[in-house]
Amino acid sequence: MLLTVDPGGTTGFAWVNDAEDELVPIAEQLPPQQFLVWADMLADLWGEDLTIVVERFTITNRTLKVTRAGSYDAIEVIGTLRYFSKRSCHRDIELQQPADVMRLFTDDWLRARGWFARGMPHANDALRHCAYRLAKAGRIRVTT
Repeated sequence: MLLTVDPGGTTGFAWVNDAEDELVPIAEQLPPQQFLVWADMLADLWGEDLTIVVERFTITNRTLKVTRAGSYDAIEVIGTLRYFSKRSCHRDIELQQPADVMRLFTDDWLRARGWFARGMPHANDALRHCAYRLAKAGRIRVTT
């Protein structure tokens, strides 16, 4: 099972059973605390068969200026997922650069495969991370 996450004030996530021949990811977005309750259950359920991939979040001077005071949802989501992964999956999370996935997996790419989540931009970002991880594993081909 593969769980990919776009962390933040609205957390997008996608999951797919990557052991199946037909890869049909499911995507959603939730407030971070609701997502983490769900992710905790998923980590307990799948354990070592779960791989968690998260968008890397880098703090810059710009980040500090535009982030609401006291709102560090992305950092908290990443840290909690790291804990869930080490506890239940016995390995660390994998981090992916957002620029790598955005360039390769556009909205048109998602639409062409029936993966696009209408009206859920954060879920679509998680689907891009899912596609990138599956491509790196040789499970899908990157074609435009």
